[in-house]
Amino acid sequence: MELTKNTIINYLSSNIKCLRRKKGFSQEELAQKIGLNRGNIASYENGTAEPKICNLLKLSRIFEVSIIDLTMKDLQDEVNQIEAQLKYENLNGPDPEQIAHFAEKAHMLADYLEGLHKCYTYKKAKLESSEVPDNVNFVFDFFDQAYDAAVNLLAEHRQLINYIRCQDK
Repeated sequence: MELTKNTIINYLSSNIKCLRRKKGFSQEELAQKIGLNRGNIASYENGTAEPKICNLLKLSRIFEVSIIDLTMKDLQDEVNQIEAQLKYENLNGPDPEQIAHFAEKAHMLADYLEGLHKCYTYKKAKLESSEVPDNVNFVFDFFDQAYDAAVNLLAEHRQLINYIRCQDK
């Protein structure tokens, strides 16, 4: 489908109206949030005026969708609207609470792995004093490899969390 200026204006006007209603704003309330008057919003929704880029950016932030999605996608379609909002969230960075949650889970995993490794080391030392069958040695080797992989993965997970925290500042 070829997008024309009229298509964009039609999407923009219908999207502003749809998203405004979904947020529960009157035209007056939306206008106040942007620093305009109600007539400006009515003109945008009727397609008789186009917002300046600075107002388009404000609308984008209020509705939590990108300018591109606001102007070029039919956001009256629920699927398009959800996709646009998810994309906007991803573009604007992770939630600090979510990052803190991931960091806490990483700490819990580290404690768990440490306790598991201590238990394993203790049991292995007791068994090594006697002759150990080959299949048990195989299990020891497998555990060592799995433990090393888990520790390395946890370290990379923590590096990623730190990287995201640094990018967020």
